[in-house]
Amino acid sequence: MEQKKNITLLWRKLNSLEFGKDVVLVPYYLGQALGYQVEICCGYSEEIATQISKRQKKDLHFVRRPLG
Repeated sequence: MEQKKNITLLWRKLNSLEFGKDVVLVPYYLGQALGYQVEICCGYSEEIATQISKRQKKDLHFVRRPLG
């Protein structure tokens, strides 16, 4: 059984301007091209949490962890 490969981005804090920009899109499209599952590990606000839940994409997961 073949396991799906992962790309993990560690980002300190994701703000609303970065959500739809390169910070999220580059790993997402790279994962799509290579067939990888993408995980973005970062801190984010409740505003971003609602945007994430509205725009769920296949193989893109956000993990809420404050990084320092």
